[in-house]
Order: sequence, then C-alpha cells, then structure tokens
Amino acid sequence: MCRMSFMETVASEAQKLYGVSRVLPSVITAQAIHESAWGKSGLATRANNLFGIKGTGNAGSVSMKTWEVYNGVDKTINAGFRAYKSIRDSIIDLVNLYNRLDRYKKVVGETNYVQACAAIQKGGYATDPNYAKKLIATIEAHGLTK
Repeated sequence: MCRMSFMETVASEAQKLYGVSRVLPSVITAQAIHESAWGKSGLATRANNLFGIKGTGNAGSVSMKTWEVYNGVDKTINAGFRAYKSIRDSIIDLVNLYNRLDRYKKVVGETNYVQACAAIQKGGYATDPNYAKKLIATIEAHGLTK
C-alpha cells in the first residue's frame, strides 16, 4: 500500500470512529504513520498492529524486537505485541485503550491535536521522550487536520 493510500485508509477509519471514540483522527493517523512506518513495519505487515500495542489481540500475538528508553537509556528488547485480524481492529483497539484507561482521559474529547499528543505522552503511551513532538510534526507535515 502506498503512503497516500495508507494515510487515507487510516484517516477514514479514524473519522468513522470519532463519534464514538472522541479521539482526534489526525492524532490516530499520525500515530499509525509514526508507529508503523506508513504500514510497512514488520509488526504492521505481520500482525496488522499499527500502534505497537503490547499484549494479545483478536488474532493472538507476535514477539518482536522493540526500541525503548528507560531512565534516558536506549534499549532493544523482545516483547509480545497484539495481533489483529484487520487494520480497523487495530484502530478500534487503540481508541478503546484511550477510552478505557484513566491515564488517557485527557486524550478523549480533546479537540486540540497538540494537547492530545501531549496527553498521550504524559499518559505513558511511549517511552520516547520526544513522542509528542514527533506526532505533532507528523500531523503538521502531512496536513492531517484537514
């Protein structure tokens, strides 16, 4: 799938879910682009996991290496990631995660993408200390608020 097609597929699904999820489609799309390397990462191609969510999904799990930052130190570890039957299932799981966990309550219903990205990082979504900045840069570089 080409970049434009990938972006349009994710954005379309995120827009369809917005009424229920109340998570900005621009943020979901930026996360998918960033986390899955435009749908080309091993995790995305093997498991339809666009967001690097660990655990077991509706199609089981896969073990893969991942980059983490702990106390300012970069580490590569093996982790079990959720596998999904479809890209849509991956997106649904992400918005359910944000709606289910209290630490992400400021993501849900936020209408400002900068604030939503900051809330995702503050909630501990990723160990990358520059995660919010990277998402914001992706949204702005690709005009994802349109």
